Amino acid sequence: MMFKKKKKIVMDPQEFLSKFPPRDLITLDLGNSHPHYARFKEGSLSEVQAYHHSNDQELSKKYNLPVHTCSVRRDSPSSFASLFHDGKFMEMNVQYGPTLGHDRLVTSYFVGQWLQEPFLLIDAGTFITIDLGDQSNFQGGFILPGLRTFSQSYQKGNQLHSPHGHSELLKLQEKVPHTTSEAIDSGLAHYLHSLIEKIENLSHGRKVIFSGGDANHFSPYLSGAMNIPHLIHYSLYFQYIKSH
Repeated sequence: MMFKKKKKIVMDPQEFLSKFPPRDLITLDLGNSHPHYARFKEGSLSEVQAYHHSNDQELSKKYNLPVHTCSVRRDSPSSFASLFHDGKFMEMNVQYGPTLGHDRLVTSYFVGQWLQEPFLLIDAGTFITIDLGDQSNFQGGFILPGLRTFSQSYQKGNQLHSPHGHSELLKLQEKVPHTTSEAIDSGLAHYLHSLIEKIENLSHGRKVIFSGGDANHFSPYLSGAMNIPHLIHYSLYFQYIKSH
């Protein structure tokens, strides 16, 4: 599989954030699974931990710091929710309805400001989101089942198992399966291959940024793509300092 080579990004997110006055802050990500928080000390990401507190007030009291939250949960709104209205978020135009997930919103805002050029942003987690934008616009995107979510769908069948794993998946699509186990593994391999082809087709003329727990299954196949761990926390920190 051959993909067009892309230029490398010189400045990483932490280097970009160092251009702004440093702040101490807790950022909290209440996503679809595995909620976690990060601590920024003098503008630098110092730790990321699993979130087990009952509310963000407990977290704020623990560190004696403000907590800036991104949430996809109805019972716990994002700290910045009121800033998204009438097709705008901060100075970014949003070409999407009000149902846009706040994690997609704030990460796209950060990536656009960081890169200052067109981008393709892929978050590969419980679900896979593929979003397009630039320094001034969120241009829309896609939502697909994540690799583990896709794998677990086989459990709905009687006596069917989930695929064995994700390592070297793309090699499996070249073989014709001869057992049910091979057929299921091959199905996941073809799904992964189709996603990579879609991402490659959308990536022309754009910087490609990956995040999420399954990003390493995609990023090696796109030359020049960057995998940014903890992107949601860099994004939350940036949005906080821009609005306070």
